[in-house]
Amino acid sequence: MPRIHVQGDRFMRDGQPFPLWGFNYWPSTSPGSAPAGGDWSGLCACDAPTIEHEVVAMVGLGANALRIWFAYAPDHRSADHSLTDTARTNLDHLLTTCASHGLYVIVHTRPAA
Repeated sequence: MPRIHVQGDRFMRDGQPFPLWGFNYWPSTSPGSAPAGGDWSGLCACDAPTIEHEVVAMVGLGANALRIWFAYAPDHRSADHSLTDTARTNLDHLLTTCASHGLYVIVHTRPAA
């Protein structure tokens, strides 16, 4: 996918203005905004068919970008604070699915508490 960059006060892609239009996204099968942190990003409780279905639906509505919330839940990281194999595999699936449908992904992170 072509790189997006900032020029002045605009996002640009291939020399043309690129208006981002999309969603804050977490799979409908994730626990969502649970007070304990939950797995908003779907990195641990990934349901591949659900993600595929929802990405296709968002593209059908005209989306070109998604923002995912990486909550940095304990299940996402190993003792050395790297991503667990499960989180890495599921993040790769989400990013690959989005890229195959032309969606850019904005990853929102926050440090561990």
